[in-house]
Formats: sequence, C-alpha cells, structure tokens
Amino acid sequence: MEQSVRPERADSSGLSATRTTLYRVGDLLIDSERCRVTRDGCEIPLGKVSFDLLFALVRSAPRFASTDSLMDQVWEGTVVGPETLSQRVKLLRTALGDDAKEPRYIAGVRGRGYRIVAPVAPYISPPSESSKAIRAGSDAAHGATSTTGAHSTRPSEVAPEPTLVPGTSGSRRIFAVKALAVLLVVVLVALFASRELRESATRPPLASRAELPSSDTPLVAPAASVAVVPFVNLTGEPAKEYFSDGMAEELINELSRVPGLKVPARTSSFAYKGRNVDIRRIGHDLGVTTVLEGSVRGVGDHIRVTAQMVNAENGYHLWSQTYDREFGDVFKLQDELAGQIVTALKESMHADLPADVMSDSPTSDPEAYRFYLQSEAAADTQAALRLNARALARDPKFARAIAWNAVLHIDTLTWGKPLPGALADGEREVKAALALEPNLSVAQSALGSIFAMQGNWLHAEAAYREALRLGSNDGAIHICYAIYVPFSTGHLAQGVEQTKTAYRLAPAWRPNVVALAIQYSLMGRDEEALSYADLADQMAGSPEDYWLGGVRATADLRRGHYDTALKHMKRRLTSLPVALQSPSGVQAVELAFAALGNEGDKVAAAHKLTAFAQSVRSDQLDDRTLKDVMLWDVMLGDLDSAYNFANRTLDQRALAGSVGTLWAVLWTPEMRSFRQDPRFQAFVGRLKLFDYWKRYGPPDGCELKDAELVCR
Repeated sequence: MEQSVRPERADSSGLSATRTTLYRVGDLLIDSERCRVTRDGCEIPLGKVSFDLLFALVRSAPRFASTDSLMDQVWEGTVVGPETLSQRVKLLRTALGDDAKEPRYIAGVRGRGYRIVAPVAPYISPPSESSKAIRAGSDAAHGATSTTGAHSTRPSEVAPEPTLVPGTSGSRRIFAVKALAVLLVVVLVALFASRELRESATRPPLASRAELPSSDTPLVAPAASVAVVPFVNLTGEPAKEYFSDGMAEELINELSRVPGLKVPARTSSFAYKGRNVDIRRIGHDLGVTTVLEGSVRGVGDHIRVTAQMVNAENGYHLWSQTYDREFGDVFKLQDELAGQIVTALKESMHADLPADVMSDSPTSDPEAYRFYLQSEAAADTQAALRLNARALARDPKFARAIAWNAVLHIDTLTWGKPLPGALADGEREVKAALALEPNLSVAQSALGSIFAMQGNWLHAEAAYREALRLGSNDGAIHICYAIYVPFSTGHLAQGVEQTKTAYRLAPAWRPNVVALAIQYSLMGRDEEALSYADLADQMAGSPEDYWLGGVRATADLRRGHYDTALKHMKRRLTSLPVALQSPSGVQAVELAFAALGNEGDKVAAAHKLTAFAQSVRSDQLDDRTLKDVMLWDVMLGDLDSAYNFANRTLDQRALAGSVGTLWAVLWTPEMRSFRQDPRFQAFVGRLKLFDYWKRYGPPDGCELKDAELVCR
C-alpha cells in the first residue's frame, strides 16, 4: 500500500517549523493537505504517486533527494526499482510542463537522485487572497460567467478552481452526452465502455493544460476566436434538452464557416456541459479570447433564447441579447445570432472578419430538424432510427440526417447485432450525404470507419485524411482515426500521436484520457497507462468502468498479480454480453485467470474456455468480448483455440460484409506467439492488410519480407 508523505514540521531543508500546508515552488502552489498543485489558479491534476513524489522532493529542497530515499518515501512498504522512479519522474515532468534538458522544477543528479531547482518557500494565504487573485486584471464591476446558466457572476465570487457537478444521463449510448454529433457516436460506440455503466456516469472536473502530453505550448488565442458552450435548458422539461444542445451545435457549425474565425469543435466545447466553470478557464483550455453561452426557455412552440458573449481573458461582458421566437423561425434566429457574434468580435476585439455571415440551414423543414435532434438524443438505437426516419420522410435531402442514419447502422454492427444489409446501407447513406454536403467532415469520418470495417484500409486512410483536412480542430476525428486505422493496422505510435492531438484540442473530454490509458496499455507501457487511468478516475470517479478495469487488470497480469487482475476482470463481466455473464462464462474466466499463475492448470483452463467459446455463437458476443476470449486463449498457450475462435469470428462478421473492429489486440505484447505462428500470415490476409502495409509501412516492430509479415 502506497503511503503519502505529509510533513507537519520542518526538516533540515529550512521550511517553516510550524505546521505548513501551502508551499510556493517557483510559480506552483502546492497544498499538502488537499494534495493539490495549481499554477495561476488552474489545477494541475496529479495522481497520488506523482503528488507524493513531488512533495518528497519539496521536503528535501534545496538539497537533492537520493534515489533510495525517494523510493522509501513514495513507495513505503513496496519494493520498486530505480526504473520505476525514473518513469514516474518523467510523468511528473510531463504533467508540470517541465523539460529534463532545461529544468524549471526538477533536475536529475546523475547516479544520485533528483532535486527541486525552483525556489521553495512556505506560503501563507491571507483570507482574501483567492478573491484578489481572481480580480487581478479584471474590473470588479464586470462579471465572469459560468456555464451553468445564462446569468453573470462577479469575478470576486468565482472560485479559481473548477467545481465538480455530478450528473447522470438517460441515454445508453457509450459515454456520449445527449445529442452528440454523428462522428462522436461513431468514436464512442467503437471504443468506450458499456451501456450499463454509462447510466451512472458523472461530470468530470477539468484536466489542466499542463497535463497535455503532446505539446508544451498552450493553444494560442487569436482575437477572432469564440467557444460556444452548451446552452442551458430552462424550459423545466428535461425532454427538451435536445433543443438547447442543438442551438449551440448549430451556432458552432455556422461560425466554423466564417473565414478567419477560430471556433473549437463541439467535442471540445461540450466537454464543459453542466459544470460551474470559470469562463477564463475555458478560454485558457481551448485557446479562445471569447466564450458564448446562453439559455433556452419556452412553452409549446414559443421559445425565448438568451445569449451572451464574454471576454475569456478578463470576464468582461461584450454583448448580450434576448430573443423571442417561434420554433419555425429557429434557423433565422441562428443566422441572426451568428451575425451579431461576428459583429461583436469585430467591434470589441478588433477582429479582422468579413462583414456578412453566409450560412445555409441544415434543412428547409424545421420539423425535420426537430426529429433529427430528438433522434440524436434518443435512448437507444431503434428509437433513434424511428425518429430519424420521420426526419428523412419530411426532408429526404437532409444531409446530416442521412449521415446520422449511417452511423446508427454502424452502431448495430459494432455491437454484434447488425440489421440486414447494415454495412452496405451505411456506405450508401454516407455517400449520399457527402454528395449533398461534400464538406461534412463527420460524414467523411464515418465513411472512413465503414471502409475500415470492410477491410478496405487504403480507402479508409484516404477518407480519414480528407476528414482531418475538413475538421482538423475536431479532436473526435483524430481519436476516431486512431482507433479505426493506425491501431488496427499496427501503427500504434502514430495512433497515440493522433490521440494526443485530440487531448490537446479537448483537454476536458474524458474519453481522450481513457483512450490514452487504453492505447499505452496495448503498447505494453503500463506506467503511462496507469497514469492516464488515474487521471481519468480523478475526472469522473468511475475506476471500475469496463475499459479502465481492463487497463488495471492487464497491468496486474504483467506484474504477476493474478488475484487482483481477476477482481478487476470480474467487475468487468457485468458490462459484457449476457453470454459471458452466464455461469459457464464466469467459471471459464475464473479458471483462466487462476491458471495464469499456475502453469499446471493451464491445459484444463484452456479446455474450459474452448468449450465455452464453442457453446456460444459469435453474434452473441460484441467485438471487444471476442478479442478478450482470443487473447485469453493465447495467454493460456492454446493457439489452436485462439485461431479457431478468431477465424470463426471472421466468418460470422463476413456475413455482414465486415472484418470486424478493434483489431489493435493483435499487436499487444501478449499476442507475440500468435503473431509468430505460421497461421498469422493467412489470418492478416483475411483482414486484407497487406496492401495497406505495402503503401504505408508494416506494423511497429515488424517488417515485410517476401510478401510475408515478420514480427518480433
């Protein structure tokens, strides 16, 4: 059990002999009592081990702390090696934005240990200190707004740290908050946890920009920039949430088409939904100078929309307006709002923008638009299909609704319960949407996903490159591409870089953090994987969700902690298809994990797992579960069963014209024997991967020799 170091008195470092809980380390403020580190009022999320390591170094400052003393303090009672300390220092530096070559905070002493190089001193905060810090640079007569409502709050009343506001969602679509855009659902359906766990999802606090691993440089905020956060539903009817979300989404779409105006994508802005967050924090995270927020009230078809734009640097209100309209005038209202936002930016921020905002309504029929928004917010796929059918019945040329239908068909394929002709229908629909609206980046990304599911990898790559060109600021496109193409084809390092870009664009969106934890785990880099898993837990407090449970179970297996790994796995079973929750399924899993720690039990466990796999049809298991069973067979040394099950899976998926999804499992360290088996050539041939590798290079750690893939 790791123990935290919490000093109450000074040591020879010269720190105050009285009980001190706050310390200044350069521009960092460290609160030892609350285990928090902040810079300029923004929290830098650190896991427990990282915080304890930092504080152990602070206690020793200005002297160096030896490697042995740090391991004893941070991992008291646990045996770790110097390499573990080295990795943790590296992660801590990344979180703090430090550079080992030119350190601001932590310097290494070769062969001896580490020391803090920034000035260290106890810090006593006056009662009014937080208010003064917030008011700095702001006029007390102006207010900073929060995303919880369309009202103003004086800067002196705004806490410098984000406040966690727990909430739940009625939708069962994976991790997606109601009414997410087409691309978002493609990503989340393919990657993240079960429908059951989503029922209890909570809103995360925000990740600090200093935690971003992909760039040491913050996003630059040009004068012509605005983030549109979700509008607040004040109708008193939760069922009308779809409209307030739709209002913000459509404004993002319209403003994104204004030349010279930077507008963060929906993924980035909607990550702040339902949280009481200082506007300046949002501006800092997303690299914008202004933030637009608002609220929607209404009775029947009469709506009242209040919108206000705030300077994200100082909290000043730039512009505010209230509109009373009928629902049928919603598109005119959105055009008017977009025009006034551009005018306000030109006048208040001196932004160089065009005089007029040119935009096209997504459909000529407001009722079709209403059904489309309701479909996006529907609780399940079948309900969504029915509502979207009503939208398309009213407007058969509604491009976004056509693309959304394609995504819903992809949804059924991912969960192993495809509708007849789902993949072919999805391809036809998304191409029809692009014919009507060629610059629809979410449709282009969906096309890339469809091509990947067909095993048409070269076309998938081309489609995603076009999607990234059209929507380069949308983190969801980057993460979707990473999952469907680089990770499935074995280009793991490239996939991680794409996900880091997604994280940089949307630091408050928890799926980016979860994805990095999963991806580092797949690469066998458990220290980084667990670090991101810890950060994801801090953001939402759901440590036993399906995917993070898998990250921890995998790390425990690699350490030889089989009992703990089984506990994580058994918790995951509640999120898996019913077939694996059956008595025979649970027993097969228990025997498999127990046998991993006892070589003599592996044969019996493998027979049990094989018997279970043969007793269920492949269409009774979704793609993530199919990969789990195949992996367990390999770890038990039963390659015959692993190949039989893998090929049977491909046979089943081929009935729908698919090669399946989530093939990143092939490139994990545990699958080495599977890759080195002679049957692997035929298997990846069935996945149709060779043409892709000839064009873009073989998987990481492999090479092409005489038309064969040779992997270590």
